[in-house]
Amino acid sequence: MKKLLLSFLVFLLLSLPSISFAASSCTIDYQNIPGGKILVFSWTAHTTGAFTAVETTAIIHGYITEVITDPGATAPTDDYDITLTCTTMGGLDLMGTALTNRDTTTTEVAVPYFSAQNIYGWSRVDGKITLNITNNSTNAGNGTVYVFIVEDN
Repeated sequence: MKKLLLSFLVFLLLSLPSISFAASSCTIDYQNIPGGKILVFSWTAHTTGAFTAVETTAIIHGYITEVITDPGATAPTDDYDITLTCTTMGGLDLMGTALTNRDTTTTEVAVPYFSAQNIYGWSRVDGKITLNITNNSTNAGNGTVYVFIVEDN
């Protein structure tokens, strides 16, 4: 019995380094441009594939004019979805439906689109922006989201 228990413990200890406990991560950066800024989310998804990363460093006052999505070296699942929401605007998707069904290999550009009204345009932001990734099942799927913002004066 002791040999069996000892063998099990040795097996368990040798197996632990190969077990992965990956977590979703996101770094957030700003790039200043004339008249505004680019908010840059660089994200990596957990094995479950969905996560939320809150932009916590500043409150944005301005308009989202466009968003560029760039899948990373480990491509997320084809047709993964992104929403950008604002902490003070009741969970409204600031891009409408424009960031659904993102491609796994192609960098894509989108402008805010509100399908219920069939309207393209700029999207007002007054608060902190939250990035949400859904419909991704690729472990460690990653990418970068560039949010172009024209700031209020």
